[in-house]
Amino acid sequence: MIAIVEVSTFVEILNGKVKQVLKALQTEKIKGRVRKVSQANAGK
Repeated sequence: MIAIVEVSTFVEILNGKVKQVLKALQTEKIKGRVRKVSQANAGK
């Protein structure tokens, strides 16, 4: 599931890969810029 809300995007990560995906996205450039990435609270 991907939801775009104004300037935020929420992506559901399955199979316990949250830490791995967060680490990768925090260092990887998207469109030439490093983006702010954080884990959202469950249930949003």
